[in-house]
Amino acid sequence: MAANVNQGGTSKRGRVYRTSEAVLAALFSLPSDSESNDDLEESDTEHDDRNSDAGTGNVLSNVVDDDDDDDDILYTLASDVSEVESDVDEHDTSDADSDAEESDWTKTVIKPIDVDFDAIQIVPKNAFLPSDGPHEFFSKFFDIELMELLVQQTNLYAKQNKLRNWCDVTMAEMNAFLAILIAIGLHQIPQVEMFWSTDPLFRVQPVADSMPIKRFKKILQGFHVSDNSKALKHGDPQYDRLHKVRPLLQKLNKEFQGQSVSSTSQSIDEAMILFKGRSTIKQYMPLKPVKRGYKVWARCDSTTGYVYQFDIYTGKAEDQQAGVGLGSRVVLSLGEAIRDTNSHLTFDNFFASHSLLEDLYSRNIYATATVRTNRKGLPVLATQKTSLQKGEFKWRSKQHTTYLQWMDTKPVHIMTTAFGSSEGCDVCLHCYSKWCFCVSAIIFSVTVTVNFCNLISMVFCCCYRCKENKKMDPQLQYHAQQPSLSTRSEWGVLIG
Repeated sequence: MAANVNQGGTSKRGRVYRTSEAVLAALFSLPSDSESNDDLEESDTEHDDRNSDAGTGNVLSNVVDDDDDDDDILYTLASDVSEVESDVDEHDTSDADSDAEESDWTKTVIKPIDVDFDAIQIVPKNAFLPSDGPHEFFSKFFDIELMELLVQQTNLYAKQNKLRNWCDVTMAEMNAFLAILIAIGLHQIPQVEMFWSTDPLFRVQPVADSMPIKRFKKILQGFHVSDNSKALKHGDPQYDRLHKVRPLLQKLNKEFQGQSVSSTSQSIDEAMILFKGRSTIKQYMPLKPVKRGYKVWARCDSTTGYVYQFDIYTGKAEDQQAGVGLGSRVVLSLGEAIRDTNSHLTFDNFFASHSLLEDLYSRNIYATATVRTNRKGLPVLATQKTSLQKGEFKWRSKQHTTYLQWMDTKPVHIMTTAFGSSEGCDVCLHCYSKWCFCVSAIIFSVTVTVNFCNLISMVFCCCYRCKENKKMDPQLQYHAQQPSLSTRSEWGVLIG
C-alpha cells in the first residue's frame, strides 16, 4: 500500500495514476531552458536521452514524451507565426517600395480648389417672428396645400369603400386629428381610448375636448394620402411599396428644400425611425441605438443638421444599375439636387469609394469621406501594414482624388476631392478636421431626422393599418417618439 501511495496505482480499467509527489519529481528532473536546445532536429535525441534516464524520469517517460511533442508543435507554430510576421514586416516598407508596387496611384500634387465651402450658410427663406412657436414652424411644412390633400384623399377613400356612417372630414377636423396623433407621442398610455377616459389619471383633457373618440376612430378608419385606384399591382416593375404615403413624402421633401437656403457644406447619412409593428420595409440594425424600424437616408446641413432631403429605404431595387453599390446609388440620388453648385458633401465609409468621388466631381460636387480599406480601386498603401506614429500621414493621388492615411489611435483612411495634395501637414489637418466635423453633423442630422419623422411614423401606422379589421395598430401610441424640440404645452396649441 505504501508503494501505491508514493507512486500511484492502477484502476480497474488499466489506467495508471501517479501521485503528486511523483509528478513533481518528474517535472523537476526536466532540463531547464538553458540546458535545452531549440533545434528541432536535436529534440528527438533529447527525448531518447530522457527516456533512458533512471529514477522518477522513467516512471513518467510516456508523459514526458507527449509533453515534448506538444512543445515541438508549439515551437513550430511559433516559428510559422514569426515567419508570417517577418513577411508582414517586409511589406511594411518605405514609400519608394509601395510606389514600385503601385501603378495607378502616385504622389502627383493636386492643386487646391479655389472654392469657399462656408460661403453660403443655412438660413430660412421666410424669416420667423420672435412670437412664432411650434404651430407656425409646423405649418411651414404641413401647409394648406398638404392639408387639403389629406382631406381630399380621406374623403375619396371613404367614398370608394362606402364606409358606414361617414361624414366628410373638414379642414378643422384634419388639423385636430393630426394634433391628436402628436399628443399620442407625448403621452405614453397603454390604449388610445384612455385619452377619453373618465379616470382623471389617464384622461388628457385637450384631446378629449378636441373631438369625440368615435369621430377620431372614424377618421382613422378612412385616413388616406393617395388614391388606391391608381396604385400599381404587386409584381409590376414600377411597383412602389410606399405608394400609400408617396405624395406626403414628395411634398415634405419639396418643402424642406423650399423653406431654407441650400448651404454649400452638407452631409449624407442614415437614420432610423423606431417601429416594432409589422411591416415589409422594417429593418433590423443590431449595432444602432434604434435597432428596429424604418431606415431613412438623409441629406442634411453639416452645421445645424437641418434635413434638406430624405428617402426611406424599401429594400433591394429590382431595376438597380449593375456594378453600382447601394451606397453610391444613395449619394448620387440625394446629391442630384445640388448638382453644379460647387458644394462640399461629406459622408462615412459605408458610402465611399473612389469611383463615387469621381462621379460627384464630374457633377461639380466636391466630396470628403472616410473609406474602408477593402474597397476596390484604393492604393496598395491602404492594405499595407503601417509603421506611422501618431500624427504622421501618407498620401497618394489619382485623377482628382487624394487618398490620405493618417495615424490617430489607429489608421484613419480618408478620400477627398475638395482639398489639394501637399507634402506638408495642411492636407492632413484639413481633411481630418472636415471628417470630424462631418461626424458631428451626422449626429445632429440623425437627431433632427428622427424628431421630424415622429409624425411620419404615426401616419405610416394609419395608412398601413391591418386590412382585416381596418383598425389602428395597437402599438401606435407606444412606439411613437416624443419630440425633443418642444414641450407638451407648446404642442397643445395645435389641438382645436
